[in-house]
Amino acid sequence: ESITNRKLDHIIALLNVKCPKLLEGLCKRRANNVVSKLKLRCYPRDEVVFAQDAEADAFYTVIRGAVSIYARNSTAVNTTHEENLEHNELSPDTKRKEIEPPINMDRSEKFGRFLVQLPPGSSFGELSFNADGNHSKRSAGVVSDGSHGQRKVYTSDNREIEASDVAILLLIPSDVYLKEMFGRDISKHQTKEKVDFLKSSFIFKEWSVDQLVFLSYEMKKYEISAGTSIVCEGCRAENVFIIKCGKVQISVKVQQNGRHQQKNIGTKIEIATLGANDLFGIVEALNKYPKMKRTAVASTDVVIFSLSSKALVSFLPQVPRTQYMLRKLARTRMSWEEIRADFAFKFPSMTLCLNSRFQREMSAYQLSPKMAMTTKELKRRSERSLILYKALRDARSAFRQFKNKGGVEMHGSRIAKSVSITFVKTLY
Repeated sequence: ESITNRKLDHIIALLNVKCPKLLEGLCKRRANNVVSKLKLRCYPRDEVVFAQDAEADAFYTVIRGAVSIYARNSTAVNTTHEENLEHNELSPDTKRKEIEPPINMDRSEKFGRFLVQLPPGSSFGELSFNADGNHSKRSAGVVSDGSHGQRKVYTSDNREIEASDVAILLLIPSDVYLKEMFGRDISKHQTKEKVDFLKSSFIFKEWSVDQLVFLSYEMKKYEISAGTSIVCEGCRAENVFIIKCGKVQISVKVQQNGRHQQKNIGTKIEIATLGANDLFGIVEALNKYPKMKRTAVASTDVVIFSLSSKALVSFLPQVPRTQYMLRKLARTRMSWEEIRADFAFKFPSMTLCLNSRFQREMSAYQLSPKMAMTTKELKRRSERSLILYKALRDARSAFRQFKNKGGVEMHGSRIAKSVSITFVKTLY
């Protein structure tokens, strides 16, 4: 028995290094029960781990290599909006990724749309399990990507040998998972709540349900009281934060040249206040900054979701519309921060009085549906607004002439309202 316990402790120690989240939150008894029932399997490249619509039999964790997830007839991303994007406003990399599949065309034809690739340490397969034992069928298929570029491995005596092109997965049987881990994952992931929140945000309007589910696995929920710092300038930039409710104040430190690039002189200036459905940390994520460039403090009690920067950025090429919007947002925010920092440096004792231009710049710092619109769409919207304005002006002029010729005044407001509604419906 003592030898068995030592082996279990050794396996647990290895798992905590290879996949630290697998046994996280489990007591020693539960961890021992899980480890004693583990199975280890090797899947050569292109071998199917499980197919879509298969029965749920186990919970999987990637130990070595990688796997890709595909889905047929899923709630796919709406491509009509992608077709309306101006090609000159998308980067060459984005255009290329729209055309070329992430793995190869044969897989897409055989297994369906590519969703995401899972690296070592990632777990999957729990979505099909239900507490009552009436499990759902697999909503997507999983295919091995082999060793995923790992050419060499080391033996127990530190000898380097050629690695086989296989993905190594840990399998936890369904009965063991339900008994020891299901309760922990339900409270931890809160998948339904997170997916519902993502679906309500226009940022993720064009994402498929499958993509939202996998993205929700990377999200953690936090409730933060007013006055508490969420992130500080200089700390590690690992997450993007999405505000569910409440307000968050963003500030930066003014540097000697008015920008935040040189030596710090210790003066913090307020940049903007963000509200519900807005996000911060996206500038650092898209520019791959190792440290945060901004400080975020809760102005009121807030509820936020943190999301792994790597996970979000890895999804963006699949949804060019969202990628375009977030990159545009990042550029706008950096531009406003430059203007605000330069003013604070040149006039340190003066209160910032925002003229119309500055007010537009600051309001653009906040995320809005307008940010998702291309230049062509904004121009079309402006043209429609001008047409509507002229139509309403002509309607008012015609009504005044009608009234001057003896029209019934009591029906004037109703007529004007009816004309307005008619024109709005016609143009929009």
